[in-house]
Amino acid sequence: MKNQSSARDGYDSYVWYKEAAERGNPYAQFNLAMVYKKGQGVARDDKLAFHWMQLAAQQGLVFAQNHLGVMYYNGRGVA
Repeated sequence: MKNQSSARDGYDSYVWYKEAAERGNPYAQFNLAMVYKKGQGVARDDKLAFHWMQLAAQQGLVFAQNHLGVMYYNGRGVA
């Protein structure tokens, strides 16, 4: 039962993060990227994680820039 609740909570977070991210909120973009990166509540998707992380980084979010650098280094979500 606990796993089902956790999955639902992850999806609920995804819905809220996605809405705010699409409106340009860099913190939501970062959080959405992490949701995709970890596969929390949605299927893991490195390309979408990279996309949202890049948008957050372009808005000056330093920790997003750091994560983006690591994604480039590891080739995760980008060639």
